[in-house]
Amino acid sequence: MTFAVNVFFILIQVYETVKSSERLAGRAYFILSYFYLVVKVICLSLYAAWVNDESKEPLCVLNSVSSATYNTEIRRFLGQIEFDGAVLTGCRMFRVTRGILLSIAGAVVTYELILIQFDAVTQDN
Repeated sequence: MTFAVNVFFILIQVYETVKSSERLAGRAYFILSYFYLVVKVICLSLYAAWVNDESKEPLCVLNSVSSATYNTEIRRFLGQIEFDGAVLTGCRMFRVTRGILLSIAGAVVTYELILIQFDAVTQDN
């Protein structure tokens, strides 16, 4: 839900910034609030992706276990870490990893282009 709200407000901010504003104070507000939202989304995504990164750290240790101590429990734990992993999800629709930043940026650019084109069409009418 947080990702959706943040993306929505980023879209609104970019849309308002793209529209021409005569007043300097209004323009400065939209630009500063836009950068605040972008930094907030980046920090939120990186912090949430940190959970996934930290869950992968035991792989190095478990893969370097000697064959004398390797057993079924270690094999199961390795499989669980490698394939399931501890990761934050958005209602199990997406996993929050470092790649989510690129996905969010791509979605924002796509939707913003659609909003700009739609605004141009409505202003012509």
